[in-house]
Amino acid sequence: MTLFKIILTISYLLVSNSLLFAQELMKAKCKNEDKKNNLLSSYEYNATDHYMNIKLLLFKDSTFQFTLNSFNRDLFSNGKWTERDSTLILKSNLNSENIPIKLIYSDSVNGISNLKIGVIRNLVGEEMPDALALVNNKSIKCIPSYGICNKEFETIDSIKIFFESGPSSKWLQIEKSKYSQIIPIVEVNFLLSNYMFFEDRKYRILNSSIKPIN
Repeated sequence: MTLFKIILTISYLLVSNSLLFAQELMKAKCKNEDKKNNLLSSYEYNATDHYMNIKLLLFKDSTFQFTLNSFNRDLFSNGKWTERDSTLILKSNLNSENIPIKLIYSDSVNGISNLKIGVIRNLVGEEMPDALALVNNKSIKCIPSYGICNKEFETIDSIKIFFESGPSSKWLQIEKSKYSQIIPIVEVNFLLSNYMFFEDRKYRILNSSIKPIN
């Protein structure tokens, strides 16, 4: 996959996500077992003309779990919920503009080329092929999984990790001068392509459902 194709998919993902999450969720009955697990309320959407299930669980400790399952996507989110003026507000644990990244300075080079940036993985070792590494400035872009960069560079002063669906890390300063390769580790135990970022996502609370507020 080329840099152009990766960047081009961002617009498509944003549009498709807006369609997926525009559904009204109906209130579901909580089972006794669920109540024992501190579940406060549950909301669901089940499509009638195609396969899609959306479920939102609200817990008494003000946390939530959100899942979306369709024929080609299984997505989730988690975080904190608040209620204000008959409006439910969801805020994910992860900030899409500050993905936590740890940099490992290695004495050896791993990957399919001698690129100074190693393959980007998460905490459980899963490769994240949808990740770009921006080097020193936004004009230098590398895809470590493919061992390619759009420009040559001699040194690395700072690095930023950017994912095709939109989220990114902050700019990270390189703290060491002697290394063979820098290996970025995303400090989560799942693939970010399966995670939904809610930044004050709002739903209007109705009698038997919640409806997204655009």
